[in-house]
Amino acid sequence: MTLPRNVGGLVTSKECLTPRAQADATAYSLVGSTILKKDAHSALFVVKSGPFTGTPSSVAIDAKLQDSADGSTWADVATSTTNPAVAITQITAINTRRFLEVNLAPLRENVRLVFQVVHGGGTSPTTGLAAEAIVGGLMDTPPTHT
Repeated sequence: MTLPRNVGGLVTSKECLTPRAQADATAYSLVGSTILKKDAHSALFVVKSGPFTGTPSSVAIDAKLQDSADGSTWADVATSTTNPAVAITQITAINTRRFLEVNLAPLRENVRLVFQVVHGGGTSPTTGLAAEAIVGGLMDTPPTHT
């Protein structure tokens, strides 16, 4: 028996945050698109920073995971043995990618990232920012051979 080699058939990609020039977003006020977990087992979130404008002396980009049963009442996801990381490592430089691997099984039906962007100094500073989720679907278990 051979297992499928078409990885593209086992995953789907969803834009969580449309690429943008982002000004300050305090208190996690920037909200990414909702991912419906449905039958998926896992997700890999990719957060990317782009160029800075307005010559800020510093930038700090944070993103954390939230879930919801109904898509309207959201809560931060707590760390656990199945999800030891529920936030990205802070981004402080241009052209940086951060990854967040998530086990979707213990989470509620709706999942999203929320972002906070803080600039230090500069005139009207902005940061290029985008995020994507790669969601792994179900795969049939191969039959047992005797």
